[in-house]
Amino acid sequence: MSGDSYFIVIPLLTILGVATLMDFRSCKIPNVLTFGAALFGLVLQGTLNGLPGLAIAVGGWIVCLICFLPLYARGGMAAGDVKLMAAVGAFLGPIYGIAACLLTLIAGGFMGLATVAFIWVSRNVASSPSVGTTTLRDSLRTRIPYAGAIAAGTGFVMLVPSVIEPALMRFGV
Repeated sequence: MSGDSYFIVIPLLTILGVATLMDFRSCKIPNVLTFGAALFGLVLQGTLNGLPGLAIAVGGWIVCLICFLPLYARGGMAAGDVKLMAAVGAFLGPIYGIAACLLTLIAGGFMGLATVAFIWVSRNVASSPSVGTTTLRDSLRTRIPYAGAIAAGTGFVMLVPSVIEPALMRFGV
């Protein structure tokens, strides 16, 4: 990431934190947050890097949208998650956006495994109503709040670029 990365990292992590809290509470990420974040990413990149920055932001938004749109079309992801990932692309651009998409999918896989394990344990070990897991188990069975995975994957790309950048160099990026 460039020398302006703090101007990108801090607002984006804040937005992802708010989105994660909202997603865990209501299983929804509002349009005002996702579209507002995307617009803020476009303006920020345009302000920091001029017209080339704006072009990178638009490219990142499109690439991240395209990466997650098939998951939404197949019913595996909510629209708010797709729009949030596209907003991430507006901040990071297409190259780091693709890395964030891949790491988000890995984090989401771990979240899915953890959810399945939680449901299995709550059904087979803690099936007593006094434990209090029934409501949480029932809500997780229908929807996994994916904003946490987006925050984890994106946060890793932004906070540990030394892991990502050598892989990008291998591909000539």
